Amino acid sequence: MQKKGWIKLWRKLQDSKIWKSTPFSKGQAWVDLLLRASHDDYTFDFKAAKINIKSGKIKDMKIKIKSGQIFIFKKSLAKDWGWSRCKVMNFLNGLAGENRNLHFNENRHLRIKIQTPSKTPYGMLVTIINWASYQSKEKEETPSKTPTPVCTQIEKDTNKNVSYNKKVIHIYSGLLDFWNSKNIVVHTSLSPKTEKNIQDRIKRILEYTTIKEVKQRISNYAILLKGEEYDLCTYTWTFQEFLTRFENGRTDKFAELEKAKLNLRKNKGDGMEESLRKMEEEDG
Repeated sequence: MQKKGWIKLWRKLQDSKIWKSTPFSKGQAWVDLLLRASHDDYTFDFKAAKINIKSGKIKDMKIKIKSGQIFIFKKSLAKDWGWSRCKVMNFLNGLAGENRNLHFNENRHLRIKIQTPSKTPYGMLVTIINWASYQSKEKEETPSKTPTPVCTQIEKDTNKNVSYNKKVIHIYSGLLDFWNSKNIVVHTSLSPKTEKNIQDRIKRILEYTTIKEVKQRISNYAILLKGEEYDLCTYTWTFQEFLTRFENGRTDKFAELEKAKLNLRKNKGDGMEESLRKMEEEDG
């Protein structure tokens, strides 16, 4: 079996049912840490993350996270991995080289560093020691007698593996603008909770359809809603409600506009009577 080189893993793997099957193996737990690691530097905001902390002093604090780091809670890992908290810490300590009985550090790539942020007794800051080996961009080949290390021979499109959430937020923003342009229910501002709900729905919807299809159904819905001759519910959907109904199939009737016009016309018999009248005129 070929053991050289590397593969790319989509972070969305963490959302699949097969990945969430517990308990995790130790290998799966290690890969999970890699998937959780931050791709870019950012600031972890306790308040924005809605972390339940008893102390009011810590509630508004922020922690700077660098690329290759994870700010995580032992309790969360234990729940996600299907392990006890003791097993989680034994595993992490083994990766950190603090538990010699586990021998994880025989491979220099399987290493982490564990820190407790000085400003809070809550949570752990885990650093993947060799993060650059997994995520560094490919360097351009230059004439040299020294062989290029395997860990730098990474495809140029590694940078495409940016945070999936950022892409979803960008798509969400574009779809919301498109929705507002149709003057159905214009949203000038949405609560963070509603925004998160919508973004999660967009993630799921894009697993089986395209942005183009979502926009097409929004356009068709707007046309049918504003046409007085069509029999639509008098209650106008919000953007969130539209996406909810998209997920459960209730917007399927808007997929083909002309077909929807025929099916939703209030007086469906009028069209047949008009056709018969024209036929009689032609025969006469």
